[in-house]
Amino acid sequence: QTSQDKVLINLAAMYKQEEHIYKQIRNYSLDQASILRSAGGITQIQSLLMKKRSLLDEIARLEISNSEGRLLWERNKTSFTDQIAVDIRKYMKKVSSLLEEILNLEASNDQLLLEITMDLAI
Repeated sequence: QTSQDKVLINLAAMYKQEEHIYKQIRNYSLDQASILRSAGGITQIQSLLMKKRSLLDEIARLEISNSEGRLLWERNKTSFTDQIAVDIRKYMKKVSSLLEEILNLEASNDQLLLEITMDLAI
């Protein structure tokens, strides 16, 4: 294995780990929606928000620690064709899909919270 291969293997592992973390965030977002719909307590919401923040911090640390791999990928991604490149693309696609799902869930949660706030103000 070349040093480039090792960097790419680490990058693939990072995206696989991010996929797992984003699944946890998605699940917390789903839990948050359930709590909002059932008029759950603010402490439950705060707890979920803290968990999500912690996971996002973990992703940020992963991104920083793999900056060399991300830069290598961005500069050369069209020239990589081996299995590790296929894996990286697969994990990146999964992460992207999860991010989109999370953003939609969070927008829905924001709307639910706004509706609850409006109801309380009346």
